[in-house]
Amino acid sequence: GARAKAARDKHAAAVAEAFFGEGKQHNTAGDFWAAREYFEHAYVAAPRNAFLLSVANMQVKLHEPESAAEIYKQMLDKEAGSTEKELEMARRKLGETEALLQPLAAEALMQ
Repeated sequence: GARAKAARDKHAAAVAEAFFGEGKQHNTAGDFWAAREYFEHAYVAAPRNAFLLSVANMQVKLHEPESAAEIYKQMLDKEAGSTEKELEMARRKLGETEALLQPLAAEALMQ
């Protein structure tokens, strides 16, 4: 019933927070690949936009700007339900990511 669902949701949130904490530690240590994995696990456990933003941020650090840009664009969709703070970060990070992608696009055109 409703009580069981609430207990499952609470457990999922606790698991997600634990994964997110591990991800932050790996990010601080410079292990962006492991950090991304933990942030992805956090998002699967409890799909929150903050976790997804962290996944995208790690993708930028792992030199995967294309996939990061897709996540930032997804976050900016009205359907995503992002907070103002999340929207501001997604806009800023998308701008940074697109700046990284411009030289790659120019190089591809020259080949």
